[in-house]
Amino acid sequence: MWLAVLIYELFIVFLSAFLAWHYPISNIGKLILWGLFFIAFNGLAILIYFTHETCCMAKPIVLVASFLLAFVSYLAILFIINDLLLIIPAYGSLFFKCRPCFLFILTVMSGLIAFYAVWNSSLITTTKYQLQSNKNVSVRLAFLSDLHVAPTHMSMAKINSIFDILKNEKPDYVILGGDIIEMRPDYFMERTIIESFRRFNTHNTMLAVVGNHEYYGGQILDNVSAMEQAGIIVLKDAVRMAPEHNIAFIGRDDRTNPHRLPLDRLTKNIPNDIYQIVIDHDPHSIPQTMETTADLQLSGHTHAGQIFPFNLLVRYLFVNAYGYKRLRNLDTIVSSGVGIWGPHLRIGTRNEVVIVDINKNNP
Repeated sequence: MWLAVLIYELFIVFLSAFLAWHYPISNIGKLILWGLFFIAFNGLAILIYFTHETCCMAKPIVLVASFLLAFVSYLAILFIINDLLLIIPAYGSLFFKCRPCFLFILTVMSGLIAFYAVWNSSLITTTKYQLQSNKNVSVRLAFLSDLHVAPTHMSMAKINSIFDILKNEKPDYVILGGDIIEMRPDYFMERTIIESFRRFNTHNTMLAVVGNHEYYGGQILDNVSAMEQAGIIVLKDAVRMAPEHNIAFIGRDDRTNPHRLPLDRLTKNIPNDIYQIVIDHDPHSIPQTMETTADLQLSGHTHAGQIFPFNLLVRYLFVNAYGYKRLRNLDTIVSSGVGIWGPHLRIGTRNEVVIVDINKNNP
């Protein structure tokens, strides 16, 4: 791990120098600018470490640090694009004739992109899918993944706005696809948050699986207990039958646990005429699910890449990195998540509540 950190910091040293080099100022000015860029690249990780759950200003500070991280990151991307365009004679001539103007425009563009990325990370949209099946099923599901409930990431206001969306959509079941709690249950267990979940779950059936972040804090049992106290039914390598809708919900433990049960062990006693929904936080397991009798897999984890250009890269890591795909006889839906991880940034992706309507195929 320390080797990876060292390599990253060396990369940031050179990237910060690359940015500072572009500005036509004195060497002392470039050195100061290099230091500011270096701090901006590292500020988010430092501030999250020192403000986590201990400071009332933690979230505003992290928002500012997220903005600065996005600003310097996209400034680097724009400068790289600009430098590549300099090989075009007409562009190069125009750039060097009015270099300060170009630098000003690129700097302002980076600021606007960073502002949009922070603003977009606070929005929640609703994505709807209509599925057909030969089995006798008629149900509406709400699927949420990656809430990452923590002081700096998921406010009470945002949780309530999620519940407002769910109340308007009136699903038969609400399914949480893992990474609900960000490592430790302390913040989730605060009275206003857990009571809000309890009130909602008094009139709704909420099922959940765990993700990698419930394991990362080393308190998996406490995290599961906290969710159960909130009225959430946690399926950890377990099956929940819903005969009123002819559905079997198959909740898998996260792949962080090397001893989780094989999927075929969970599905072997389910009759073939029952509509089978596999809930697995990580979509890496989709190829395994394709070999079973399951009808649908719901997953999260990827955040759809969360930030450009990672949203372009993540699609090559999974057979389905985001959205709906029909793979052989299996419907798959991967959510971008209703929350964010790390920086408060989303660009090229969005926070979403997924609504899935499943009905019998009319002949």
